[in-house]
Amino acid sequence: MEKELPILTKENIVEVFTLFLIRKDGKINSPALKKENSKNILKFIDENYKNISHLRLSDKWYYIKNNLNEIPKCICGNEIKNFSFNIRFCSQKCAVTSDEARKRVSKQMSNRIYTKEQRLKKSNNMKKIWSNDEYKNKLKIILKEANKNNGKNFLNENNEPWNKNLTKETSNSLREGGKKISISGKGKHSGKQNGMFGKSPSKYCGRGIKGYFNKIWFRSSLELFYLIYFFENNIKFKSAEINEFMVEYLHPNGNIKSYHPDFYLIDTDEIIEIKPYGRLKDKIFQIKMNALKEKFKTKNCKFMTELNIDFSYINKKYITKLVNNKLLNISNKELLRLYKNIN
Repeated sequence: MEKELPILTKENIVEVFTLFLIRKDGKINSPALKKENSKNILKFIDENYKNISHLRLSDKWYYIKNNLNEIPKCICGNEIKNFSFNIRFCSQKCAVTSDEARKRVSKQMSNRIYTKEQRLKKSNNMKKIWSNDEYKNKLKIILKEANKNNGKNFLNENNEPWNKNLTKETSNSLREGGKKISISGKGKHSGKQNGMFGKSPSKYCGRGIKGYFNKIWFRSSLELFYLIYFFENNIKFKSAEINEFMVEYLHPNGNIKSYHPDFYLIDTDEIIEIKPYGRLKDKIFQIKMNALKEKFKTKNCKFMTELNIDFSYINKKYITKLVNNKLLNISNKELLRLYKNIN
């Protein structure tokens, strides 16, 4: 049975609101809003606090429980646009310079090695430095002068980047610099130490044409053509870029790396890797495929090229139709690249 609602006044609204509408964790109890007593409480608030009638309920509650007579102004005196319990300042500057922010930072710093006296001393020193107009003006001149030369060390006498058209084959400095970087980072970010080990590559990596076909991401025009082929022939498949199909292989440089094939055909139990025909003799590709076949001995592992299926029917008109039907979601830039690849 629902509790009896007392006579509502501005003096007891906080107590009544807490009793009927606030959970033990201090948040508003949304299911309770459907009850008759709750509706009467909300009606009372709208009638007696008309200046906050446009606010959300959570903001109204913040306003009422803090006994605010009007929507407060910012500490700088400006009006606060879109006032709410978590928007109480007019700008980021006011938010970080408020007493509230100072207390929060002070609390965060309390566990540091600095004592209270050390922090106070540092604070006073900085205030002393920055209150000196002579020091500030001197610093402005130094910074202005320093900014004039930004980037100039990277230009040659012709005002062009010093490394323009240079490669490690033609430039000793690039070659030696590359060796130093390679030695300093050796083993730290390679193989299983690499943060991307075992994960699928980023959606936007590589130089291929990218986009969505039927809400499935593709990274090359050849992958798109196969997605179209699967769609038209009702071939059930799923992406193989998941942990289930992750393959480890030994790279020629001695590092263990990971790799994911492209698709898994459900009905035929086939794992498919799609590559242009010209890449089949690639040494790394062959190592990957051998590792794939070794791991999935019971499945049929196949690599498919542009020669396995006749894609001659996919022309500009066909692609435009897919775009208009919203099956193909692709940027204008990538669409122009795709048009250049087909008739």
